[in-house]
Amino acid sequence: MNEFIVYLIMLGLALLVSASGFKRVVFFISVGYAYSVALIAIVLGGLFLRSASVVNLIQLGILSLYGLRLGTYILLRERQLAYGKEKGDVAAREAAVAFPMRFPIWIGVSVLYVAMTAPAALALMANAGLVGSLFPSDSLVRLILVWCGLIIMAFGFGLEAVADWQKSHYKAKRPDHYCDIGVFR
Repeated sequence: MNEFIVYLIMLGLALLVSASGFKRVVFFISVGYAYSVALIAIVLGGLFLRSASVVNLIQLGILSLYGLRLGTYILLRERQLAYGKEKGDVAAREAAVAFPMRFPIWIGVSVLYVAMTAPAALALMANAGLVGSLFPSDSLVRLILVWCGLIIMAFGFGLEAVADWQKSHYKAKRPDHYCDIGVFR
């Protein structure tokens, strides 16, 4: 396998998942994004399992959990009464997007999702010897950068989960008001 094939697989996965946007345009950039990231991370883990390092697997695990959590949050939010007004506004904007215009959106966001998950793919391909690496695998600089990156990923994942939880609880009580508490201050 070469890097071109890896990117084609990633693009195929993103196209498959984000095709949900043909049902509702907003799904191109909401559940399409979330579940594309999750599926790409899971499939990359399977493709490179033998050569993946512990750090690679942690990164893929965080990406998978991030995508699954976000996608599930979005789908559950759709069912909440507090989201009703927003859902109506989104539906009105979606009606203005002609069906043929959905194709460039679909392809564009799918390419974007590949680009967004490319760092994980590049790290896996470097470990597998398919591409070069800026720093040797035993470099202290690489070790520090990789662990700092994982810490930032984990922090961002946690912060977003807390923010979504706070906003959901706030909107359940005040659906027509902008959330301005907690992390939204």
